[in-house]
Amino acid sequence: SSQRVTGTAALLLWCQKKTDNIYNNVNINGWGNCWKDGLALCALAHHYFPHMVDFDSLKTGLEVN
Repeated sequence: SSQRVTGTAALLLWCQKKTDNIYNNVNINGWGNCWKDGLALCALAHHYFPHMVDFDSLKTGLEVN
């Protein structure tokens, strides 16, 4: 019996599946600090629109407050 994942848990799982083992320095493990430097969002954008985001040119550790 498998449980159905819904809501924010489903969205988080989707984000993880689209980025895990694909993008260096992107480790989506929740809705907190892993989003601060913008790399997770850029990885998702690059996944669907690679011509619009030069992911390899992005740097880590630059948090936006």
